[in-house]
Amino acid sequence: MYFSLMLPKGLNLLDWGSGFDGLCEAIGANPASGEAVSGGGLPTGVDLVSLCGSVETIDLAATLGAAYDAGVPVACVVYGKELAALPGEDRPRHYTMDGFEAVAAGAGFEVKVQLIVHHACLYLLTPIRSTRRDAWWLQRPAAGLLKRHGRRGRRQREKFRLSGLGGNWEFHSDKWRERADVAARLAPVASRIMDIGCGAMYLEAAAQPSHYVPVDIGARDGRTRIIDLNRSALGADWLAEVDFVFLLGVFEYLHDPGAVLAQCAQAGKRVVCTYNIAEGRTDDGSMPTAHWLNTYSAGQMEAIFEAAGLAVALRLRFYRSQMIWLLSPRPLPAPRIQAVSGLGGWALSVKETADQSRPAADGAPAAGPAYRILVDLKIDEGQRAGSPTATGREFCYPPSAPDPEAGLGPDPKERKDLKRRMLEENWATIDARRAQKRAAFEQERAARRAEREAARQAPDPAR
Repeated sequence: MYFSLMLPKGLNLLDWGSGFDGLCEAIGANPASGEAVSGGGLPTGVDLVSLCGSVETIDLAATLGAAYDAGVPVACVVYGKELAALPGEDRPRHYTMDGFEAVAAGAGFEVKVQLIVHHACLYLLTPIRSTRRDAWWLQRPAAGLLKRHGRRGRRQREKFRLSGLGGNWEFHSDKWRERADVAARLAPVASRIMDIGCGAMYLEAAAQPSHYVPVDIGARDGRTRIIDLNRSALGADWLAEVDFVFLLGVFEYLHDPGAVLAQCAQAGKRVVCTYNIAEGRTDDGSMPTAHWLNTYSAGQMEAIFEAAGLAVALRLRFYRSQMIWLLSPRPLPAPRIQAVSGLGGWALSVKETADQSRPAADGAPAAGPAYRILVDLKIDEGQRAGSPTATGREFCYPPSAPDPEAGLGPDPKERKDLKRRMLEENWATIDARRAQKRAAFEQERAARRAEREAARQAPDPAR
């Protein structure tokens, strides 16, 4: 729950929401009681009112008015018309983000924080003319947290405003794109793949599939197949279309990840999946975030794979917190490790006569029909990736260079050249994004100028 990242613990929460039963526990609040009736007022001692899940079903203006009279801020979730609606939701009212903010302003609230998360918009509203100088949202550390998240929300809203001009409004981390690039190497080029939780569809560009089936809880484009895996099972006809099923960043949101995996195993499909393992999240791994529904360790996840009928063909530690697995419905032989000179990485091959390998890079030994996984060296000099485990199936990403004397990695000069090339590529990417943003602004400004000019030249109907 994103609210847990910005709200102090110990608040007295009056929950007038629906569908967010764990909100008190998620933000470490004390529950208060009171009926959501127009003009009924709030009980004393309330620090925060939650309307999460009920904004579209209540008399919003009257409810906000009661909260304003008590000088209490409001946390709420709005399923904006501009965003894809959740499947199966029947709501009597629908607001645009601008429309909701107009109602909030009319009730005397200002938007302190606004974050677009998946198909909804999270708001924290505070009274505009609060007489409480000791209000918790004005004190440290809450004031600093709210200020930081408020800046982030304004940047995100600006991206959303430009989305009609070709911008990408979502706050996709650069690591999501990098994760898709690494995961795509676990399937041969021109495979038929299903991308569950497709999001921005980075995987399509990285994997170069011959047939791509995007699946998500909301429409991402006209091709997206919509399903909520917590309510429905994958269709056998969908699985019949593909060879590989990718689940990148999906298990954290599923009540029963094993059910989806069992369907893939029964259909004989190979699976590439990721998970934020508990031992990589926090010191004790006990706090799920961002609506995550579970907290599994790497060992627990592999037990789920085994119970579903899938064998681990390869595991890859992705940075500190995530693990990437290649799973097969039948055991696979251990990979054969080969040195790749000049590429600064590993080349792994698993003999699999039914698959075509990725094209061999310059200097790479021929492997024949096989998976070819090339993990480029990413530079984290403080991290050492040890040799492969006894099974030969475990690697780290990004790895530091192995010992050159072992014949499994590049020499120091190659590492330095690789760093330089990566820095040049990064700056080129940044420059391209800046140019794209400037072009979008210029296009929008030109459109507004044209509208003003057309309005000036239009005849006055009153004359």
